[in-house]
Amino acid sequence: MECKLMVRYRGMLVIICLLCLLTQCRALKVSEKLSEYEKLKEIEKFEYQYSLNEGLKFKLLGDLQKAVYFLERCIEIYAGSDVAYYELSNIYFTAGELDLAVEYGRKAVQIDSRNKWYYYQLAEIFMSLADYGEAIKLYQEASVIFPDEIQLYFMIAAALAMNDQYEEALDVYDLLEQKLGIDERISLPREHIYMSTGEFEKAHKEINRLIENFPNESRYYGMLAEMYTVLGMFEEAMDTYNMLFEIDPDNGMAQLSVAEFFLTTGKEKEAFYYLKSAFRNPGLGFNEKIKFYSSIIQDNFFSKNFDRNVEELGKILTEMYPEQDLAGALLSDFYLKTGNYEEAGMLLSDLYYRNRKNEVYAEQLIGVYIFNEEYCKVIEIGDELCEKFPESVAILYFTGVAHYITGNRLQAIDLFEKALTIDVTESDFTSHIYSYLGDIYNEMMDYGNSDKYFNLSIAADSTNIITLNNYAYYLALRGENLEIAKQYSYKTIKKEPHNHAFLDTYAWILYKMSRYEEAEKFIELAFRNGGDKSFEIIKHYAAIMIKLEKYDEAENLLNLALEVAEVEEIEELTPFFKEIRK
Repeated sequence: MECKLMVRYRGMLVIICLLCLLTQCRALKVSEKLSEYEKLKEIEKFEYQYSLNEGLKFKLLGDLQKAVYFLERCIEIYAGSDVAYYELSNIYFTAGELDLAVEYGRKAVQIDSRNKWYYYQLAEIFMSLADYGEAIKLYQEASVIFPDEIQLYFMIAAALAMNDQYEEALDVYDLLEQKLGIDERISLPREHIYMSTGEFEKAHKEINRLIENFPNESRYYGMLAEMYTVLGMFEEAMDTYNMLFEIDPDNGMAQLSVAEFFLTTGKEKEAFYYLKSAFRNPGLGFNEKIKFYSSIIQDNFFSKNFDRNVEELGKILTEMYPEQDLAGALLSDFYLKTGNYEEAGMLLSDLYYRNRKNEVYAEQLIGVYIFNEEYCKVIEIGDELCEKFPESVAILYFTGVAHYITGNRLQAIDLFEKALTIDVTESDFTSHIYSYLGDIYNEMMDYGNSDKYFNLSIAADSTNIITLNNYAYYLALRGENLEIAKQYSYKTIKKEPHNHAFLDTYAWILYKMSRYEEAEKFIELAFRNGGDKSFEIIKHYAAIMIKLEKYDEAENLLNLALEVAEVEEIEELTPFFKEIRK
């Protein structure tokens, strides 16, 4: 015992000596600093103060370039300006230029070691660099200079823990507890360390100590319940949640927490009960609710059978917070994700007309109209939106699609070409735009341009099966480059082997290559996979049967084609009937 006391006594003597030495050094530095400043001429002092004030002003205004200029000017006039170095370090730290932030921060500490904020900022920079060792040194040096600054000891402990120096961190927390008593700022980091090191009994003890000392603080029960859940102790977790609700029955965060517990244990019905209670709870903040709802949508947390419950949660938010656009935006995202474009359209329409300058809402709204095949609505607002947001590839693309589908090819070409001038390298629409241009020029019988744009579409995205199918089919109709057409078409049926349109294209290419037996196999697959209701596919099937001299089957198919044909299509069957009658 005497030995330990002697060691501590000697340690205290060393610290006292260091403090005296540092005090003397600081006094010398301050006096040197003042004498250096006093050596400046009056005009230099005036220019220094002016530059410093301007630098700080422009920093506050966010004009960092001018701020840097004036603060650097301060240093040129007076090299001992710790304030200028500190402010420059702060600017470079904010801008992410961490090497310069460290350089200027070190200089500020070197000039004036009595300013604790210089230590805090420089240590924070090292923490962001994950250089925890340097941060620890700075905090420890500062703690010697400012022994009564309790926050420094918290920072030392946190940095030690980040550096995986758990034992040293725990020692610091022990010292803090001796000074401050039971405190969650100490107990919770210790609990986190114990959980990280797998010492679950000690972690459990830390939370229990908080509960014993602060039995009416409901948060600690929630933490304990979450710990039990992580450890798979579900019965103990539920008991703890019940204790929590006895203390604070309307605790919204607890309602969210117990909902997560039920989700973890696979009890979705109970989870939604608590989620709806939490979302209706006026005591729980909007941000907490919206964060949880956002995670549901993004992470596919729930099964499809519970889509209606997720929808109800979104409706609760929009009803409780009608002025919060984010609630409506997230609910519309949910509708888009689940294919409910009608509901999404109504929400997005409201959001857009309340926020006409919001490009995202405009893009989503016009996209929903396309999905709903409301092409007149697209054109109605699209032309206006193209002028309002001329750099939006999405708006130009969707409006172009609507014009093309409604027969306005020239307007569609103009919009597609404008979209391509914006940024073809990064746009997700590039391949599709080229593909539509290929379709348009094919319909205009400008096959040179059609081929050019289809090839550009494939170069932009070789997996675009719509482009591959359409181009292959057009080549087959023209009887050109059939081998290439076959290769492209084969890629589509390999990816979607039950797609009757793709199977029909492949069969028709084989027909054009006079490979009728192979064509029969694929046209039959197309017919069986939904093509029995397609006039074009039935007609192709009949044509192949005629080439194979299977006239009875061909006649049956032609009669079926008559049943599904539009009036204007019937005449197309006449040559086939004549061929059979021969």
